Amino acid sequence: MARHPVTDNAVVLGAQGVLAYAASMMTHEALGHGVYCLAAGGHNTGLTAWAEECNLHPVGIEAAGPGLQFAAGLLAWLVLRLLSPIAAESASSAWSGSPMLRLAFSRAALPP
Repeated sequence: MARHPVTDNAVVLGAQGVLAYAASMMTHEALGHGVYCLAAGGHNTGLTAWAEECNLHPVGIEAAGPGLQFAAGLLAWLVLRLLSPIAAESASSAWSGSPMLRLAFSRAALPP
């Protein structure tokens, strides 16, 4: 049985990029700033992919979005490390295993 070479699918890569962006921004805005606002006793008055508005301005709300985003990334990294190597490779390749993305973010792709 002949094996077909693995190639990147532009539609799939584009869809993964959109999903990753949406997940990242909603983690940052809604879960980070938004939950912090609610925990401080405020009310969310607006939420977009670029901003979250709170009727209060509690101390530390600026750091809540990046802090939760960092924590979510750290948690994902720890979960992948705890999985078996095969499961971790499968999960990792679902997001970043494509040769195109590896080329885009590898040092070899940078100009001298």
